[in-house]
Amino acid sequence: MSDRRPWRPAPEELDALRDALIRAGGASLELEIGDVRIRMVPATTRSAPHATIPAAPEAEPPAPTIDSDGPGIFRAADPAGGGALAAPGTEVSPGQIVGLLQAGAALWPVTSTRAGRIEAVLVADGEIVGYGTPLYRLSR
Repeated sequence: MSDRRPWRPAPEELDALRDALIRAGGASLELEIGDVRIRMVPATTRSAPHATIPAAPEAEPPAPTIDSDGPGIFRAADPAGGGALAAPGTEVSPGQIVGLLQAGAALWPVTSTRAGRIEAVLVADGEIVGYGTPLYRLSR
């Protein structure tokens, strides 16, 4: 008969194992020494230790847009004459006039809030728009 006593982990040894588990990125740990069995799993899987948690797919952020800052009739070009103020492929900078909003006889400028290249015009000339309506899509 052996006079060796079975190993029993001290609380500080369990804390060190827990810290190593966290540093390892949350992998699970199972340790068996004699009649002592220790099993540590990340907190997110304690209720279902054998379940795998699928990673959420990374959603691509939406393309930036230039939005209407008020209601009115969208005008892509000056009604008094001239071409489109911002056609697809046009490079724009913050503060640049890219369209107009018509309210009665008044015309209000629509300005770009960011720099970029116009990828698409999202609203037809003459269409009624509201506050926040996306007018142009910029390329990423």
